[in-house]
Amino acid sequence: MDFKQVLGSILKGVTNSVLPQAPKKLRLSQKCFKEMEKLELTIEDIRDTFYHGRYATSKTGTPMAKKLYREYEVGITYRVEGQSGDYLITFVWKNPRR
Repeated sequence: MDFKQVLGSILKGVTNSVLPQAPKKLRLSQKCFKEMEKLELTIEDIRDTFYHGRYATSKTGTPMAKKLYREYEVGITYRVEGQSGDYLITFVWKNPRR
């Protein structure tokens, strides 16, 4: 590697760490929309659960997040889409608070 390539890679690394990255899109599957309608959940509930919930992994290895509210808890399972890197919410649930 010559000096220009080394300097270019250093500058690229610095700018990627300093400048904010473009946020990934949050997409919902058709199954998720149907379940949201049945459970009377809004997109804001799902977004809040995704960004502010507790993350875990299910027994099968699927990533999920849960958020506790006053009367109930909302949970989601999701996956990362290959090429785009967007998050696809695959399933939602709503349980009464224990």
